[in-house]
Amino acid sequence: PAGISDQSEAGSDTPATTEEPAAKPFDINDLTQKQQADRKQVLAALKETEGNKTAAAKLLEISRVSMWRKLRRYGID
Repeated sequence: PAGISDQSEAGSDTPATTEEPAAKPFDINDLTQKQQADRKQVLAALKETEGNKTAAAKLLEISRVSMWRKLRRYGID
């Protein structure tokens, strides 16, 4: 159909890829003061719950999904 690009056309040497670019390494200095305070709260909740992420989310009164997003955003394993 007209207007639809076909990756396999002649002259296209680059294969189509769905890979995402590599994530930038976590640097606490890239966080705002509010984010740094939030990160400290998350770490304190994890310490209090002995690393139990579900219990830490409940302690912080956030969903498990929000907790996982914070863990990823703040470079916490």
